[in-house]
Amino acid sequence: INLVAIAPPPPIGAWEPAHPQYRRLVGALSLYRKVAEAGGWPGIEAGGKIQKGERNRRVAQIRARLDAEDRLLRQFGGTPTDSLGATAVADPELFDAGLKKRVADFQAFHALENDGVAGKGTLAEMNITAADRARQIERTLDRWRQGPGLAPDHRVEVVIPGMWLDLYQDGNPVLTLKTVVGSGHESAEWKGETSVAQTPELVDEIERIEVNPKWHIPEIIIRTELLAKEKKSPGFLDKGGYEWYQPGTGKFGPASELPDSIWTGKKRLFLRQRSGDANALGKMKFLFPNPYAVYLHDTPDKKYFNRARRAFSHGCVRVENPSALAESLIAHTTTKPPRTLTDLLRTGKLHTINMTPAVPIHLLYRTTWVLPDGRVRFLGDLYGWDAAFDSLTAERR
Repeated sequence: INLVAIAPPPPIGAWEPAHPQYRRLVGALSLYRKVAEAGGWPGIEAGGKIQKGERNRRVAQIRARLDAEDRLLRQFGGTPTDSLGATAVADPELFDAGLKKRVADFQAFHALENDGVAGKGTLAEMNITAADRARQIERTLDRWRQGPGLAPDHRVEVVIPGMWLDLYQDGNPVLTLKTVVGSGHESAEWKGETSVAQTPELVDEIERIEVNPKWHIPEIIIRTELLAKEKKSPGFLDKGGYEWYQPGTGKFGPASELPDSIWTGKKRLFLRQRSGDANALGKMKFLFPNPYAVYLHDTPDKKYFNRARRAFSHGCVRVENPSALAESLIAHTTTKPPRTLTDLLRTGKLHTINMTPAVPIHLLYRTTWVLPDGRVRFLGDLYGWDAAFDSLTAERR
C-alpha cells in the first residue's frame, strides 16, 4: 500500500499577503490596542472652528488630546506624527503658532487640508477614539486578506483614500505622485440609474500609453454635462475641440454639424475631444482595459493638486506628473518608442506606446497606511466602504 504523506498546514504567516504594508499594519494594530487599553486620548467639546489667536477651554482640550496621543505612542514604542510633540506652554488655552503647526501636522496625516485651523472635519477626526482607530486598522487588514495577495516587484499602486500613486521597481517605491480620484458624489442620473463618481478597486495591467490622446466621452457625460454647457454657451463644444464621430467608419466632424434632433433624441451620440492643450485628458493616458472604463491620465487643470483632499474626478485617476511616470515605465519596456517622449509630445498627434511586458497596477482602497518609519496615516473612509463593511459584518453575526 502506498501511503501519501500529508504535509502539515503552513504557518499562519504563509497565508498572509506578501505586501509589506500587511506586516506593518499588524504592528500598528498591536500599538493602537495598547494605546486604547491605556485609556486613549480625551475628546473635544462640540463647537465651531478654532484657529490661531483664540483663547478658550476647547483650545486646551485640543492641546491635551494631541499631548496624550504623542505621549502614549512614545510610551508603547510607536512613532508620533506630531513634529513638535507635547511641550509645556504658559497659557494652554491660547491657540498659538506652535499649536497651529501641530494641528497642521495632524491634518496632513489624516488627508485633510493642512491649514492649521481646527474646523469641523479636523475636530471630528480628533474625536475618533483609539479603540476606533484600532478597528480601522483591523478593517484595512481585512481588505489586504481579500486581495491582492501578491506584490510584484515592478508595479504601480494607487491608494485611493490617500490620493497618491507609488511606482515600485525591484520591490521598492521609486516615485510617488499626487493623484485626483473620484469625488464619491452622485454625479448624474441617466437611463434610470444614478452615477456615483468613485474610483474602483481593481488589479490589472497597464498595456499601453497614449501620448496626445483623444477623449472618447461617455454618453452619460455628454447628455448630463456637455449638452447643458452647449445650451448655456452656444459654440462651447467647437471651441473645446469636441467633434462627433461614427465608430468603425472613420467619419467625423465638428459638433456644430449635429442637428438639434440628435441632442434631444434617444439615438446613441458619439463625441470625442481632439488632442490638444484643452483636452480633458491632458497629454497622456495610461490604459489598462477594465469593466469600469477607468484609467490614469494627465489633466490641463492642475490646481487640484495643491489641495490635500483631491477627490474631484468622475472616477478616473488624474496624475500630477504623468511624464515622470511615463518615462519610468518606458525605461522598463522592451518595445521602445521610435522617438523620445518629449519629441512625441511636440508633434501634437496621437501616438501609442505599448508596454511589453505589461505593468501590474493595483487600485487600492486602504484607509490606513503605515510609513516605513512606523508613522501611521489614517486616511478617512472616502466612499463609506469601511462603514458598509462594518454593517455587513454586523448583520452576519
